[in-house]
Amino acid sequence: MKTVPSSRWMPLGAGLVFALAACSSPQTPPNNNNNPPPPAADAAVALAQPDAAATEPPPPQHWQPTADDQAAWEHAGTVLLFNNPANFPNNVPAARREQTVATGFTPDPHDYPMTAGGGAHPVNVADLHMKDGETGADCVGYATANPDFKFNFQAGSTFPTLRFWVTPTDRSIDTMLIINTPGAAWRCNDDHGNAEWRSEQNWHDPVVDFHNPEAGRYDIWIGTYTAERNRPCTLHVTEVESNHP
Repeated sequence: MKTVPSSRWMPLGAGLVFALAACSSPQTPPNNNNNPPPPAADAAVALAQPDAAATEPPPPQHWQPTADDQAAWEHAGTVLLFNNPANFPNNVPAARREQTVATGFTPDPHDYPMTAGGGAHPVNVADLHMKDGETGADCVGYATANPDFKFNFQAGSTFPTLRFWVTPTDRSIDTMLIINTPGAAWRCNDDHGNAEWRSEQNWHDPVVDFHNPEAGRYDIWIGTYTAERNRPCTLHVTEVESNHP
């Protein structure tokens, strides 16, 4: 057994007196306004100040898809048939229903008339359980299996935004928008949700933005919130931020 050398021990009373002496502080002379405050007081105030960096809120967390989300997107590609011919423009043969547009296009926006909804055999998009690949919002509505429109985009570096939105002819109709990107990502929107754009007419209009858009084909479905409605609408495409619903 280890023993403590006798020199490390002291009587209890002596130890108590020593401890009390160590804890006591010298008296501070009165401040007659000519003496600056003791440095120790400044140090105490400085230590009491909160660390500004520690009080800043954490950065926002971006939505991260799960394995279930990935599986839902893969399944969606077997129901929303992006490689099938587009429904519009329906005044040309099916093999030619793909619009090729280069960046810097005019007029801007480009407007394409078409019909929203699921047709005779609507797909209930909510049954696919897929989410918007950027925001994580649920994709909803009724659409056709074939894409309504194929937009083949020759991208550049001048314009940082490519925006799609839909305006129904009957403003009481609630439309939705689904886009499969050139990189096989899925985007969707039901209501644009931008308070600065919102009006009584357009608050149900869907908008999907792409920042630094990639080149290639954007396959587009325009659905309606209810299955029984197939209504005329216009798809708008712009590269100008000030163009919106």
